[in-house]
Amino acid sequence: MVALDSNLDTIYTITNGLDNYYGLSKTSTSELVLFGQGLLAKMDTSGTIVWVTPNGSPSFPNEIIQLSNGSFASVGGEYHISPFYGDFYNIFYPFNQIVYLDKYDNTGNLMGSSVFNLPSSVFKQLGYGLVNTFDNGFAFVGYNDQSIWLVKTDSTGNFSTGLNGSSLESDNLKSFPNPVSDKCSIFSSNIISEITLLNSAGEVLDRINVNDTTYSLDMLKYPNALYFVEVTNNTGNKSRLKIVVVH
Repeated sequence: MVALDSNLDTIYTITNGLDNYYGLSKTSTSELVLFGQGLLAKMDTSGTIVWVTPNGSPSFPNEIIQLSNGSFASVGGEYHISPFYGDFYNIFYPFNQIVYLDKYDNTGNLMGSSVFNLPSSVFKQLGYGLVNTFDNGFAFVGYNDQSIWLVKTDSTGNFSTGLNGSSLESDNLKSFPNPVSDKCSIFSSNIISEITLLNSAGEVLDRINVNDTTYSLDMLKYPNALYFVEVTNNTGNKSRLKIVVVH
């Protein structure tokens, strides 16, 4: 690890003891917080380790932020081996479906974790863009092979709301083909009560009552663009897919 000043001159270099860390963030006092899988460490402005977490979360954090009271929060995921693609495939495309929102006190002790189970995918679904919201809750984003999601929690880390509905229970939504030129089939594991088609600006283009687990959505009359399909199931949960129209 190399620290540089504003003129890109080296302040200090550390070559040992950081093998298990892969990311860092700056604190309000210009110190650094380093993170790795289940690890958190604080380094002062001279490069000296102030503390290291004794016990951490099993997640691989993507981001860490410092809160106004000096404590920390991080978001990331836990990797799982895909039974379909084997170990070699997972080196490049880890099978991931669990997102952790971890909270630490100002000395790095893990205070608690909120766990979010998301739809399975061979694509990464880690949390990104963690922010502390005005109500002392948290918000972060992520993605899978079908959609982009936004998660909002309260101050304790409990799920509040999100792009994919009032709960993180998956309807296992699929669309085919995608991109589409005429008709796109929507599949759900639950009964679909309504489908809402929106453009990329969020404007509603159509609403359709369904009452089935599948629906063939006619996109022939819509120009080439990105669209969102909001699916409401029979329990009121809402989920979204993105589809691309190419004629």
